[in-house]
Amino acid sequence: MLIKPEEPHPRQSYALSPLPASGEGIKGWGAMTVVSITNYADMILQDAIADFVGNGILAGDQIDLSTIDANSTKESNQAFTFIGSRAFSAIGQIRYSGGLLQGSTDADLSAEFEIRLTRAPQLVESDIIL
Repeated sequence: MLIKPEEPHPRQSYALSPLPASGEGIKGWGAMTVVSITNYADMILQDAIADFVGNGILAGDQIDLSTIDANSTKESNQAFTFIGSRAFSAIGQIRYSGGLLQGSTDADLSAEFEIRLTRAPQLVESDIIL
């Protein structure tokens, strides 16, 4: 499934809630797309984003997870901590390895959601809005 606006604009945000059904994925719209995921409960355990081009501090695509509460054991909305490819060691962490972005929001230290980035692009912390 291709989700595409009528007229894409640079640094345009697309809020996806609910996300497409599992397996349908999300396709980018060229340079500087921000995909906002507002509620991981709407997604099946793993969905996919195609054509993601993160550029670190340069202008590029970003994944916005800032509205997802990183710690379900506390009130209000806590931000995630990016840990690179390391194993989860605390609540509220985001990790990325081999094309798989994973988030943990509770004490069991396993992923509550996963986003597959097709072709496993390089990803740095500034590619994710925490």
